[in-house]
Amino acid sequence: MSHHDIKYTQEDHLWSFFGLPVTLQRPRGKAQQVHLNYFINLGNRIVMEGDYYKTKESVSEYIKLAKDVNGKALIEKLKRILPLNSSLLEIGTGPGSDWNILNNSYKAIGSDNSPEFLNRLIGKNPKGEFLELDAATLITNRQFDGIYSNKVLHHLKTKELENSISRQHKILNPSGIICHSFWKGEGSEIF
Repeated sequence: MSHHDIKYTQEDHLWSFFGLPVTLQRPRGKAQQVHLNYFINLGNRIVMEGDYYKTKESVSEYIKLAKDVNGKALIEKLKRILPLNSSLLEIGTGPGSDWNILNNSYKAIGSDNSPEFLNRLIGKNPKGEFLELDAATLITNRQFDGIYSNKVLHHLKTKELENSISRQHKILNPSGIICHSFWKGEGSEIF
């Protein structure tokens, strides 16, 4: 697979709160040039080829690529709705940028399906709590006041996303909040 440079802009994000009558469009930001590989954009989701998030090399590449990216604006909106100190599961914690912000206000539990990301997270945050979870199956007996992800669920196929939403409903406490962001866009591209 060849590598291509693409333009990525802040306008490409669509913020959504499931269960609430609110859709927020992130303000226009400065365009940022990034280098992506192993991505396939299928409609409104991006799927990773092979074991991209599972190798040390690719995880290091991703961490460099995403070093200045976080969901701080979305988290500020979430803080208006989900009470502080609530238990909050982050799906797809990755390098931990959002988890670090969330953990300042919530009892944040990070999760990822990548042992490589989890090892790095635990190494940097030995007092943090992290679970190895697949975003599609979310196999845990834990219950949470909130569930959060930042541009993670678009990696799932339609049936996997349906299963994930069903599982989220089951592990969410009554009156809990689900907050996710998704990429906005149409068409298919291979990078």
